[in-house]
Amino acid sequence: MRRGPHENNNINKTRKIKYINAIIVLFFMFGFQFIPPVSSLTSTGMHVLGIFIGCVYGWSTVDLIWTGFFAVISMSFVEGYNLNSVVAAGFGSSTFWILVFMVLFVMVFECAGGTKFISSWLLARKILKGKPLLFTFVFLFATFMVGMLNPIASVILFFSILFQICGQVGYEDHSKYSVVMMIGVIFASMFGSISHSLMGTPLTLSNAFTAATGIQLSVIDFVKVGWPFSVFLLVVFTLSVKYVFRCDLKPLADVKIEEIINVDAMKASPQLKAMAVFIIILVLGLVGGAALPATMKFTQILNALNLLGICMILLGVMTFVKINNEYLFDFKKYVNALPWDVLFITAAIMPLSSMLTMEGTGIDTFISSILGDKLAALPPTLFIAVIMFIGAILTNFANNAAICILLMPVILSVCASSGLSSIPIYMSMIFAVHLALLTPGACPYAAMLWGETKHISPKDIYKYAPIIMIIFYICIIFVGYNWAKLMLG
Repeated sequence: MRRGPHENNNINKTRKIKYINAIIVLFFMFGFQFIPPVSSLTSTGMHVLGIFIGCVYGWSTVDLIWTGFFAVISMSFVEGYNLNSVVAAGFGSSTFWILVFMVLFVMVFECAGGTKFISSWLLARKILKGKPLLFTFVFLFATFMVGMLNPIASVILFFSILFQICGQVGYEDHSKYSVVMMIGVIFASMFGSISHSLMGTPLTLSNAFTAATGIQLSVIDFVKVGWPFSVFLLVVFTLSVKYVFRCDLKPLADVKIEEIINVDAMKASPQLKAMAVFIIILVLGLVGGAALPATMKFTQILNALNLLGICMILLGVMTFVKINNEYLFDFKKYVNALPWDVLFITAAIMPLSSMLTMEGTGIDTFISSILGDKLAALPPTLFIAVIMFIGAILTNFANNAAICILLMPVILSVCASSGLSSIPIYMSMIFAVHLALLTPGACPYAAMLWGETKHISPKDIYKYAPIIMIIFYICIIFVGYNWAKLMLG
């Protein structure tokens, strides 16, 4: 089919813009180092800062994998590094391979019908009949639970269910409840993804923090903070639906969820039952390593294996488990579906996060001179409020993980001079940099929301999203931070 002249012009224009953006990325990554150093920055610091800016710009405008390619190449010329050391710190890091094997593990669970089982089972509870507010919370909680496994799949699945619910009970497109709940699905999916550090952005950020400080943030630490606080935010959102946005919930009393969800999905298949056993073993392995006496040989073995080793063993066993003439795990079947874009971001961020905080760059001093000295003079609560605000604003224009890592030297510097613990502040920042909905390029989830033009408009997003973000921002400062402080000190 031939394209019209106008369509060809748009394609050519888009291609030209992409080429221009690619040139800008290459300039920052390879040319920025030749600009005379500013303030306390050294030539090495200019090089590293240029790579960081190039990554943020490239991830937002060009391509995730392409940007990762050239970030790795440029980092191999940073003083003290070479290509082998950069690749080892990125693609060779345990973080990268934990992400690979955990994604494969979750993919097998999804293929066995796990996510559909969770969503169907939760929404079909009889206790929800005639209770619109409780139904709304459980809907968001189901979104959150699936988001813990695959946030992108969670958004797709629950957008579909939400649209069917709205159509059944009479909510029109762009109605208040429909729009607010679309935003809720996005946040619930994101909160699910950051409620643990088994994979994704939290895994990258926890290891970046360890690389910069030497302090280990375990999966258990993440769950203790992230899971309860995420559920708390869902409760706050649910109450906001009724008392802040004053949505009409009466139609939901008549929802017939059994006409929307697949009832057959609530029947656990033999594959899903087998996966449930493997998930229990994985959880027990992680908890056992943290809870059992350190002197026990079994505990030492679990800690030596850690998450990566346990996951590899389980996947290895799953390759020999045959159900209905099919092996539970077939590497060749799943490897093509791996999210390489996310993996490349992780591979680039791991060595880059170490470079941003290493001695001899002057970056930490430079950033502290801009923000640190002023923020260090603030009372603790006000400092936390300001640094979270900066993170929440910047994340709407750049990659979430990159912004968190950019602000890490400021947090560490102020905490070192004030005596505050950096751990609860950093954990709170991870939530703050996920308040990212105000631009389509803020994060992949924001792009999915902005792309649903039939059901939501930019006007709708700007009418409701900022209010929700402000509510969550206040919760992060006064509840999230104090909860993290209570749990982790």
